[in-house]
Amino acid sequence: MIDNEAIKAAKRKYNQSTKGKEKRRLWRLSHKEQERIVENRYCQSPKGKAQKQRYSKSEKGRQAQKQYRQTDKRRVSLKRYAQTEKGKAKAIELSRKWRAEHPEQLRAAVKKYQETHKVQIRQHHKERNRQLKLEVLTYYGNGKCACVQCNEKRIDCLSIDHINNNGYEHRKVVGNGSRMYSWLRKNNYPIDYQTLCMNCQFVKRADLLKSR
Repeated sequence: MIDNEAIKAAKRKYNQSTKGKEKRRLWRLSHKEQERIVENRYCQSPKGKAQKQRYSKSEKGRQAQKQYRQTDKRRVSLKRYAQTEKGKAKAIELSRKWRAEHPEQLRAAVKKYQETHKVQIRQHHKERNRQLKLEVLTYYGNGKCACVQCNEKRIDCLSIDHINNNGYEHRKVVGNGSRMYSWLRKNNYPIDYQTLCMNCQFVKRADLLKSR
């Protein structure tokens, strides 16, 4: 008759020996993925969760957690987690919760940042508006940032033209400059607009006045 208790005791004794520990260490090095799967499966089980909870509440567990938070491995792990979809969603959720619970601190932080980073904010807005203008002019320039009449490519010479000559009324509603470009992109680039240079704009206006 096989004595199961004796076999288990012998296995425990062997695993605690130097030879057993070395053999298990080598196995873990060559089977990292399998080891990770087994550990994750155990941690997700009720027994594993209960053991983890008991250890985290113990003095030894609290001391180990405190030491782990101070290591580079902890920072690397948090950085890797923050780059995952789950980590990004969690960060957005926590940010929204904090903003809702601390409106006064949020306003103070925004005001302080705006006062200490005026140059960077101005440069950022300038670059963002230039990219927006480039995107809109490229769309209405038939796929390239250029005048559809004379092929002028200097972005500072280009602007949006209202084909139906209702630009004055439209700008009174949506605004001019970056507000106009933002409105066009937000409304999925409606028709009746085109990219023209200032010279072609003046020629079009002169032809319109002559025809009246």
